[in-house]
Amino acid sequence: MRDVKYLDEQYRLGESIISDGAFKQLEKLFIPVDPEPNYFNQENNKLLPKLAKENYKEFLKSLLTKTRLSIQPKIDGCAIAIRYIDGNFNKAITKNGLDVSSQIKQIKNVPDCIPIKRDFQIRGELYATNQIAGISQRITRK
Repeated sequence: MRDVKYLDEQYRLGESIISDGAFKQLEKLFIPVDPEPNYFNQENNKLLPKLAKENYKEFLKSLLTKTRLSIQPKIDGCAIAIRYIDGNFNKAITKNGLDVSSQIKQIKNVPDCIPIKRDFQIRGELYATNQIAGISQRITRK
C-alpha cells in the first residue's frame, strides 16, 4: 500500500512513474482498510483484509522494474489472525472474527510470547501438512 501512495504522490507532483491505466489496475487489487483497524473486537464486524485474486498479471506488469516480491504457494486451510500485546499471546480469531484462542493455544508451535514488546498482529493460514486442500480445511476448521 505504501508503494501505491508513493505512485499517487509522484503523479500529483507531475512525475508520473506508471500510466493512469496501470495505476487504476493496481488500485483495484487492494481493498481499502481502516488505518486503525480492530479486527479483534467482535462488535466491529470486520473481516480480515485480503488482496484481490483477479488481474494479477496486470498487477505484475505495473510493478517497477526493481520491485522485489516474496511469493509463496497457495495454502488452503483456515485463515487465522493472532494478536500479541507486549509480547504475550492475547487472542486468535478466524477470518470471520470468531474467537479461537483456546484452540490455537493448544498448537505447540504457536508461541505464548514473542520478543516484541508492543501490540503485534499477524495473519496466517492454519493448515494440515501432507493433506490435499479440502481435507486440510476440514481438519483445521475443527
